[in-house]
Amino acid sequence: MTMDGKRHPRPGAKETAATEQSTKPNTFTAPDFAFPKTVCENAEKAMADARKAGNNIDMMRAAIQITIANNLISHEDVAKRIQMLDSLASAMPAPYNSLAQLLEAHLYKEIYSSDSWTFDRRKLPMTPLPEDPKEWSGDMFKAKITALVKSATADLAALNTYPITQIAPLLTGYVENYGRAYPTVAAFVTEDALGLIEDYESNTSAIPFRGKADKSIGVDVAETRCKICDEMLALAQKDGNVPCIVNFIISRSDMIPAAQQYDYLLERYEAYKSHPAALRLLTLAAGIRQYIYTRSGTSNEEAVLARSKQLCSIMEAAVAAHHGTPEANHLGSVLCNMKAQKVSFTVQDQYLSTDSIKVSVDVENINTSYIHLYRIPEDLDDFRYNVEQIIEDGTELCAIPVKIDGTAPFSGKANVVFPPQGYGRYAVIATSTRDTSGLLNDGMSDSSAIFRVSDMQILTSSDDNAPEKLLYVVSGKDMSPMPNVIVKCISGQYGKKETKLKAVTNLDGYVRVPAGSWDIELRRGKDFLPTSIYTSYYNSNRTSGDRAFATVLTDRSIYRPGDTIGFTAVVYSKTGRNVSLLPRQKVVMTLHDGNRMMRDSLECVTDEHGRLSGKFEIPKSGVLGSWSVRASIEKTSLGSAYVDVAEYKTPSFYVEIDETKDSYSLGDTVRISGSVKTYSGMPVAKAAVKYDISYASWWVWDDDNNASYGDETTTDEQGRFTVELPTDELRGTRFCLGSYRLKVEATSPTGETQEGGSRLFS
Repeated sequence: MTMDGKRHPRPGAKETAATEQSTKPNTFTAPDFAFPKTVCENAEKAMADARKAGNNIDMMRAAIQITIANNLISHEDVAKRIQMLDSLASAMPAPYNSLAQLLEAHLYKEIYSSDSWTFDRRKLPMTPLPEDPKEWSGDMFKAKITALVKSATADLAALNTYPITQIAPLLTGYVENYGRAYPTVAAFVTEDALGLIEDYESNTSAIPFRGKADKSIGVDVAETRCKICDEMLALAQKDGNVPCIVNFIISRSDMIPAAQQYDYLLERYEAYKSHPAALRLLTLAAGIRQYIYTRSGTSNEEAVLARSKQLCSIMEAAVAAHHGTPEANHLGSVLCNMKAQKVSFTVQDQYLSTDSIKVSVDVENINTSYIHLYRIPEDLDDFRYNVEQIIEDGTELCAIPVKIDGTAPFSGKANVVFPPQGYGRYAVIATSTRDTSGLLNDGMSDSSAIFRVSDMQILTSSDDNAPEKLLYVVSGKDMSPMPNVIVKCISGQYGKKETKLKAVTNLDGYVRVPAGSWDIELRRGKDFLPTSIYTSYYNSNRTSGDRAFATVLTDRSIYRPGDTIGFTAVVYSKTGRNVSLLPRQKVVMTLHDGNRMMRDSLECVTDEHGRLSGKFEIPKSGVLGSWSVRASIEKTSLGSAYVDVAEYKTPSFYVEIDETKDSYSLGDTVRISGSVKTYSGMPVAKAAVKYDISYASWWVWDDDNNASYGDETTTDEQGRFTVELPTDELRGTRFCLGSYRLKVEATSPTGETQEGGSRLFS
């Protein structure tokens, strides 16, 4: 259920005179977003009428249509739309003001998503915000969207007094169905808000040192999501709407460490198991039941088995208690899948004719299974086959039983060994009976495995400058050359196979094959091995296909807005191994901003040595970020140089961290000191020192490797600072063992900020 919810064409869709003649109605009440300009015009008229009439529903509907239609046309001018939504949020009463704020958040998210790679590369101060959002950094978008979400959800209790039917004209889908799970505007707003910022949540958790934590944007998003979800859960619990409660329990479970989700879901299920909606919690728990770790790092199979049996018992009782409901029917399917009999294999692709065939078998929920070995024809498709085809077209050679004790659900492993086999193609399949009537996995290919018996192996030469390659055929037993092997090179373009080369290996065991991608067939007596190779070829001596290049250099690597970029370039062509300068060559030099938009161009002519030079002036209001100077001839790119455009100034001081001890005991107070000094050695007093501590568990699989803690202090008159970290609060937590990294940055009283180094401790 969303606001507006139409299926829209791609951004940038154009309207033409021909398309405007469509007989399909395109009105405010029935907008056709295939014609976004018309939708926008209709909505703007409706907005004006709705403002006069005080019709909040029509104002919001018009705002939605204007926002979506303009996004389809262009992202260039968003200021007017932002101003419109700000105005609505300020002027409209609840609950429409919250909807306007969420719509504005969606607009910002749309802009950010349109070029998130560029936005995320920018590292800018968070204030002040540039007027044009296209000049923002990724963090600015995330902070703005989160701020709008906080504002929209600031009074969920008030929003909970409005039934979802009040905003029904703005929603898509069947409101009566959604009303069960999202009965109030508060529930809808919460669900939309959580989705808006879920992608921005950091996996970072706070290390429980004493003191306040310095929140990163990711941590702020995580805390915001938890806060509004918990508030909505409390409201739903007060109302007693179990489907709504279950929805937000599921949302909340996604915000806790994966290892804790299972127990959380089962606890909540017990509280609401009298309602069929609670069965959704068991379905989700079934999907994560395998997530059990031990601190030693090995999977605790007994715990997994006990957990699975416990869950199956709970699920069986739930299905029986709510028999016939959609939730019970779905959970019953999940339960059947958990108890399904399955066998899978791990085999080598190729065995030697003297090797025993060793097969690793994984078994689920079947006490006695039979592993059958079949010889199969060469024309059985590797990718389009099932077990029934293996049985019908192949020849059974033998079968070996596998016995695993257990009561479903359970799993086990076994190794099966077949005797050596002659050259050819083989398959193993699994059944629950000695004959093939008891096929497992519905006879699908995942209950079988195909392999080959051959004594041949291939090697290729690796000289990229050779138009032909040496393909060696060697014995897999002792790597000796194999003469008299028939080799075919087959091309398979566009589904048509054609033999391009047929040759026989010489006494040294090789043939010459063209470079490229080939299907290969090797045959020596009864031994047949199909395989494939890819060998590259770059002819550095070719005499055609010259290409021009340019090496572009700039006078600096970093500039401020308004600075002048001085550049030089050397233009040349490559012919084989020869490089020739290009004198008196017309070259177009262009300047591109952080959005990859061209901001200036200059036509240059190289001198007698293929050189050129020039200057570009960066606009004072230019977008910050990574800019580029590019060289081209007739729109063919020759080369480029990248520079950073940022508000910077030469540092006047530096931050230094003192040496410290490497390790501490639990209960110690970690003390790390440092100093802030000018380059002339004078102390910088009253500088604000922010520090961030990151944690890395000694177990690489731990969930909390991104945990952090931050705080700040101030330098004294001697420019000194000390970070104190009591470790008592770590006792009994997952942070009591591990490694930590301290990073600091200092901001002088004049506002200049510089980063210091880092220190490791454990």
